[in-house]
Amino acid sequence: MASAVAAPTKEVSPAWRAAILEQCQHRDARAEGMSELYAAYLGSRCQLQQHLSRGVGQEGVRGTELTESERALEQEVEAMQVILKEREEELRAKEVAQAETCRQATQLLREVSQLREQLSHKTKESDQWLAELNALRQSEAAWSGGMGSRMPSSAEPKLRKVYQKVHEGELTCLTAASPQMGLLPSSLVAAGTADGFVKLIDGETGNVHVSIEVSTRQRPKLVCLDLTAGTGMLLAGCSDHTLRVLDLQNQKQRYALRGHRDGLSGCAFLKGCSQAYSASFDSTIKVWDVDRGQTVRAISADRPIWASAVHQGLSMIIAGHEDGRISSWDPRSGERIWAPAMVHPGRAIVGLDISPNGQTLATQADDGTVCLSSLPGSQILHSLTGTGPVAFPSTPAFSQDGSMLLARGTDALSCWRVSSGDPVALHKAQAPVCVCWSLSQPIVAHTDGNFSLWGSEER
Repeated sequence: MASAVAAPTKEVSPAWRAAILEQCQHRDARAEGMSELYAAYLGSRCQLQQHLSRGVGQEGVRGTELTESERALEQEVEAMQVILKEREEELRAKEVAQAETCRQATQLLREVSQLREQLSHKTKESDQWLAELNALRQSEAAWSGGMGSRMPSSAEPKLRKVYQKVHEGELTCLTAASPQMGLLPSSLVAAGTADGFVKLIDGETGNVHVSIEVSTRQRPKLVCLDLTAGTGMLLAGCSDHTLRVLDLQNQKQRYALRGHRDGLSGCAFLKGCSQAYSASFDSTIKVWDVDRGQTVRAISADRPIWASAVHQGLSMIIAGHEDGRISSWDPRSGERIWAPAMVHPGRAIVGLDISPNGQTLATQADDGTVCLSSLPGSQILHSLTGTGPVAFPSTPAFSQDGSMLLARGTDALSCWRVSSGDPVALHKAQAPVCVCWSLSQPIVAHTDGNFSLWGSEER
């Protein structure tokens, strides 16, 4: 839905500039001629006065009586003075007009430049919207089988393939993305801890690749993470109300983005990874320039945000609230897209996820209930139970192909088929704290520092 700027653009032509310069040259030449004439007049008048004074001395004439020719000369000189004064006033007027014309031309050039910048910006925005629309259409076509190829089917989480200790303290949050570049594992998992570390884990083996301390001054609890494929950049939302941008290749902090007045509840990269957002219990969403470490805009919500996710295809941030409602905003403009819709009446939404094809929203409430709703809009498709009560944060996870959904309970893991809402698997688990299915197999982090991988076959 792009709109191009249609504004008149006016260029200053070379012929117009040449005409102005020619007028200036004529003015200068005319001024020089007037100056010479005035100098001649002063010389003639001085000679006339000397002649009259000599005549008076020789002939003894009283006063300063002038002959007819001298009087005529005096009148001619006076007339020339009047003409010279008029010409000087005309030149001044032309100089004022020329200055005003130059000012208007400069202003016109500035406006033309601004219009060109606006047109360029709108063109880029239009291209971006078109690319997003095409990507969404391709995603829908691929999902429906129209492109003749589909993402490989995800394996059902029947068995726990890996279960091992990755941290001596508590794990708090989880994210994953593949493939990665450089020395990082291709299938990379990042787990946050309660004592200020990010554990980078090989998503195939469960082995710890490296531990990164997010702050050398203090050790804030990690509350949310986001990682994208191929960038080597990680977003880390911390309990000190700060969103940190970490360079995983160099294992260092790039920026510490501050501005929230209360705890963070979610974060994610926006499309293109040059921007990111953070959501908070202070009822705001902040959009950040990741390359510069600056705030792009702050979006004010009318209630605290408990959970959030970004719809990359529609460029939309969806948020869940304590009263069971969901709402959405456009991160590019800060405008609300739809009015808050009730999904979990009377229950706080503690986590949400968007399906890979962008057509389904999964939300989990603090009583453990999971709802599947259609996108865009919020029509409830299925209401799923069986996990038991959970505490914030508890984000459900769609499988890579979008066919299944995994969610945690206090001591259990539940998996359902998205199309029908039928249960696929239910497992007892020791204190699961978060789940992720961004890789080919589901990943679970546990509060006791253990990490588990699930699949359909024995290791």
